[in-house]
Amino acid sequence: TVYKKIERIKAMLKWAFDMEYTTKDLSRKFKIKKQRKEIIFLTTEELDRIKEIESVERLNVIRDTFLFLCYTGLCFREIAGLKEENLTRNIHGGFSLVLKRQKTQKNIPETPLLPQPLELIRKYEKHPTRLNEGKLLPVLSNQKFNAYLKEIGVLAKIEKPITTHVGRRTFATTIALKNGMSMEVLSKTLGHSNMRITQECYAELQNERIREEFNKISKQIITNEKKKTGLLQSIAKN
Repeated sequence: TVYKKIERIKAMLKWAFDMEYTTKDLSRKFKIKKQRKEIIFLTTEELDRIKEIESVERLNVIRDTFLFLCYTGLCFREIAGLKEENLTRNIHGGFSLVLKRQKTQKNIPETPLLPQPLELIRKYEKHPTRLNEGKLLPVLSNQKFNAYLKEIGVLAKIEKPITTHVGRRTFATTIALKNGMSMEVLSKTLGHSNMRITQECYAELQNERIREEFNKISKQIITNEKKKTGLLQSIAKN
């Protein structure tokens, strides 16, 4: 937050210099290094433990809503406002979500729904919140939601601090990047203003994917070399 504020101050001072309102470019006096935050997300195993939780109705609803976050990449305010009109059939026969990004008010590209969130939407089609208000999910207030998520974490024996934003990050890492989604598509799905933001946030995970791909190639080369050697030895014997 401080980094962004100083960036804006620098831009204002540079503009003042360019417009000749000041005789010096004071923006050069400001230097700040952006601090890289640790990205907290859930692994596939941790997600599975949350799915297996069966508790009171209150916590079951929180569990399902959190899983919806993990499989869509939406933020809390967006899923809280999801209504039936946001759900549409795409040209391929599946279902997609069409809505505006709450933070920027920009239209999000039509986002196809994975089987898991679609199943959750169907699960609550007879819920009073859907019938009375037309909302796709019975979402509680953000304060209550995060408080109940702590209980979910305890039940699932997860030591990481779980918040609504962890769901969004879990989508980006465990669901998207680790399953081969390109950084460009992920950036558009998350609603980032440019791909540089996505790359900065998930650079380390991208590096992990690069290492995994090189390991695959290395194993394939070794396998091919063994086959080639075996074939040559077989020819030599004959």
